[in-house]
Amino acid sequence: KTIGGIGAYITLDAVSVDSSGMVYMAGYFSETGVTVDFDPSGGTDFHTLVGETDGFLTKINADGSYGYTKIIGSVGDYINLFSIDNDSFGNIYLAGQFSGVGVDFDPSIVVDPYTSTDYDGFLTKINADGSYEYTQVIEGSFGDEIRSVQIDSLNNIYLAGLSPSNDVDLDPTAGEYIYNTSSADAFLIKLNSDS
Repeated sequence: KTIGGIGAYITLDAVSVDSSGMVYMAGYFSETGVTVDFDPSGGTDFHTLVGETDGFLTKINADGSYGYTKIIGSVGDYINLFSIDNDSFGNIYLAGQFSGVGVDFDPSIVVDPYTSTDYDGFLTKINADGSYEYTQVIEGSFGDEIRSVQIDSLNNIYLAGLSPSNDVDLDPTAGEYIYNTSSADAFLIKLNSDS
C-alpha cells in the first residue's frame, strides 16, 4: 500500500496493530500547500498541508480496506509524529515533537491549540471510534521530544524521549515535575492508566 502526492514529502515513522487487526500508521508530511491522497485502496481521501509539516494518522481496516486519515496541525507549525501504540480498548496514542503558536491537535472541526516555547514533546490520544480525546505536552526551553510511546497490559503509558532543556517539566498532566538536564538527557515517564 502506498500513499503520496505530487511534490509531497511523506515520512512514515510508526505503525501499530490493535487486537482486532486494525493497522495504524503515523508520520508527517511537508511542502506547504501540497495535496496528498491518503487512501491506498484506489479511492481518494485528499488532505492539504497547512503547516510547515503536519502529522497524520492513517487507519487501514483488518480486511485491508481504507479506514480514515486524521491530520494534526495548523498554519506555521512543525509537527513530527515518531511513535504510536494502542491500548486494550483500541484507543490510539501518538507521540512526537511540535513547534509553533496555537498548534491545533484536534483533527476534527473543534480546535485544541498548544504553543511551544521552541520544540516540545507531546502525547495525543485518539479514541477507538476515531474521535479526539486529549493532548499532553512536555514543556522545556528547547528541543524536547517524545520518541516512543508504549502501552502495557494494564493500559499504563510509558514515554521515552530526549530533553536538552535545563528546566523541562516532565509531568505532562496538570502536575509539575521540573528536571534540570546536564546537556541532553534521556527520560522515561510512566503515566498511570487513569492519567
